[in-house]
Amino acid sequence: MAKGYSLATDLRLLINNPNYSDITIVCEDGSFYACKAILAARCEVFNGFIYNGMKETYENQIRFPEIKSIAMKIILNYIYTGFCTAEELKNDTIIDIYHAADYFQLKNLSDYIIRVIGFFLKPSAESNVPELLSRALVKLSPSEENSLLQILAEYVSSMPLNTIEYNQLSFPALKFLLSYVRGKGKSLPATEYEVFRFVIIHVAHQISKDAVEMLENYLPTMDKIDQIQDSNIIVQNTEFHLFRPQLTEILTPLLEFIDIRRIDGKILTDVLEPLDIITPEKIVDAYRFYARNHLSLPSSFTTETPVSFKQNNLSPVTANQNNFFPTSETLTPDNLRSPIVNSPPLISKLNFIWDESACGSDLVIEKTGSTVRALSSCKSTENVKGKILINDKGIYEWNLIVDKGCKKMYIGICAGKSFDVESFAGYQRNGWVFASSGLYWNDSKFKRGEATYAEGDKITVHLNMNEKTLAFSINDKRYPEISTWRKLPSKIYPVVSLSYPGQIRIQPH
Repeated sequence: MAKGYSLATDLRLLINNPNYSDITIVCEDGSFYACKAILAARCEVFNGFIYNGMKETYENQIRFPEIKSIAMKIILNYIYTGFCTAEELKNDTIIDIYHAADYFQLKNLSDYIIRVIGFFLKPSAESNVPELLSRALVKLSPSEENSLLQILAEYVSSMPLNTIEYNQLSFPALKFLLSYVRGKGKSLPATEYEVFRFVIIHVAHQISKDAVEMLENYLPTMDKIDQIQDSNIIVQNTEFHLFRPQLTEILTPLLEFIDIRRIDGKILTDVLEPLDIITPEKIVDAYRFYARNHLSLPSSFTTETPVSFKQNNLSPVTANQNNFFPTSETLTPDNLRSPIVNSPPLISKLNFIWDESACGSDLVIEKTGSTVRALSSCKSTENVKGKILINDKGIYEWNLIVDKGCKKMYIGICAGKSFDVESFAGYQRNGWVFASSGLYWNDSKFKRGEATYAEGDKITVHLNMNEKTLAFSINDKRYPEISTWRKLPSKIYPVVSLSYPGQIRIQPH
């Protein structure tokens, strides 16, 4: 077709054409030529990257290491032409394309994908949906408000558990599914015992084949439940004792989504309790319910369940070395409280100030060390470290108050003597920072978060040195831990990156 008849057709000829390009976009597995003006005019995220005063403004290359080239191709086509068709979306790429559309904040494209995704979830493709949910949770934050995650979780929740292979559903996907189902007041198409069995065997797959075989043997399917083994076999099995701590550690976060009061009392006493992986508080709660009502709850959760049965008001209970359970005289909420279990995690109150010896050359520390501001000569971001080394177990929290905003500001942590205070923290392997634009940066890789912050906001850093995880709050609204930042180093410093006219203040939480 000759030029001039169709604007979309003519603009499509510009995509990945070096003759009409002044920047190269480098993806996870490929690169594209593009035009800065078109990218910036059509996409706020590109506009922020290209005209942010950082190195992307002056260089002819921009990197998106978490975006696949197949997804970037669709993104560029949409940015240049405004079009995307269902034929361009494939079952094995739709998650990557949605992630890219969400990352670049192309809402119309994201909404279009949501409208057509049902085409990919036909019964003939049913077995693939758990894998799609697992892949989606690698790319997207686990928010139940995310439309794509809702659709996938809704579909998986209608599938019989025995049709889902354990390797199809990742651990984050399993946790999200259970949370979604319980949050909607629904139940999976299975009894609560079958849900428990599926969950614990799924956990065992993360430990060893021996753990899987042992638990499959100890936890029979419902049609073989009458063939329960002697509980003494479980108690006396030395090999089971070896992996029980790891099993319990992984399983515990999932148990909040399983109501063992819906499991038959005989199964609870003969099968589950001997495993010693359910907290005494939950066991006591179930026994109290059986004793008071002379029955178990329905074997699956429904919206008709009485409200009083939906809540578990018991406080944690700790059994002693003899595995003692409270007597009927002591079974009261107050007496069930354990001062150790119910105490909040240790929040370390430390004197957080900035370190003048680890401060960028264009930054100035003021006001007894708690405030840092950027001089007018600070054109690109520079860093300052906190004057405290965090290297003990515990939970550490501190606030950062944005007294004056700047185009790009970053808050987080760093590690190691090799950290360069003159270079952007997010480009460094030992820097983990949360940008005011909502991006999580580490080692030149980034992931879009759920919120942004600006002048006047209070950002709280939540560093869990027990689990080696990091999370942030903005004005006391907490957001999920960053899933890609796992196993942080054992020696940590607070850090911020800013440029003129930024000013930020640190204080204990």
